Amino acid sequence: MDIVFGMNHNNFSDQVSSFTIISIPIIVSPLLMLLNNYNDWYKQIFHIGILLAIPLLKQYNGKPGGNKNSKWFFYIFLSLAFTNSRLNKI
Repeated sequence: MDIVFGMNHNNFSDQVSSFTIISIPIIVSPLLMLLNNYNDWYKQIFHIGILLAIPLLKQYNGKPGGNKNSKWFFYIFLSLAFTNSRLNKI
């Protein structure tokens, strides 16, 4: 994925197009499971959320964001998320 964004540097529409094309197999997989009567297709439906990254990428302006304390949010959030996933054995 990094190669695609690097090749299309400074061209957001090409980056989104490439991102979408690469994501199609991931997005289509739950639909194929549904068509093939796979009973647990709904467990894979979250893959459609990969397209939610596009609005976040649109907001990026090439500069580091936040303030000096914003990194602590990610340290705490990721630690809690990993702990939660271990406790729930996902």
